[in-house]
Amino acid sequence: MYISNYLINRPFRSLGLVTFAALLFYIFFTILDPAAARLFATYDFNAAIITFFEIVAVFGEPVNLIALALIYLIGYLLFSRYYAAPSASGRLAWISGTLLFATTLTLLLKFVFGRYRPELFLETGLYGFGFWGTESSHQSFPSGHASITSVLWFGCYYFFRDARLLWIMGIFVVFVASGRLILGAHYPSDVLFGLLLAYLSTSIVYSLFSRSANYHSQ
Repeated sequence: MYISNYLINRPFRSLGLVTFAALLFYIFFTILDPAAARLFATYDFNAAIITFFEIVAVFGEPVNLIALALIYLIGYLLFSRYYAAPSASGRLAWISGTLLFATTLTLLLKFVFGRYRPELFLETGLYGFGFWGTESSHQSFPSGHASITSVLWFGCYYFFRDARLLWIMGIFVVFVASGRLILGAHYPSDVLFGLLLAYLSTSIVYSLFSRSANYHSQ
């Protein structure tokens, strides 16, 4: 059951799910997020660990992944008829489109909510949402690294269902998400909502893909 169908066909359960998510976020926002920010800031991580997660962050940089997605989409639109495996190449194109869709939503939410990053909280005590954030230090929510890399995992699950690929991408997502906390770039709720946003984005795009596949098979 895809999330879009779930929300439409089961409104009362959906209301309960939204209420639970709001309560969970409230707990994170009021208790867990500030505590986690202080914990990761004061813990003495080994320099090699910090370097490792900084390198991981580069590979999980949304700008890099989006650039690859755009390049692939353009190549697919121009040369798809020459591909040896049109089915696989088409699915990759849908995943690339999902990356663009999730990125758009992430950037929009970052701007609208304007959440202050942990560094501002630790240095000045500034905590919460400033709304309409135009600076990087005011764009903590949601985590772009977490949402975009998670799209790759959900994309592999929905479009390919390859166990080895899912394991590889799953480990990558865990490293990227953990790194955002260890490096002090995000709060736990930023990362969790990034994962949720990735799921919602991929579910919506996959529902469109399924309808398209059914239409062309008729």
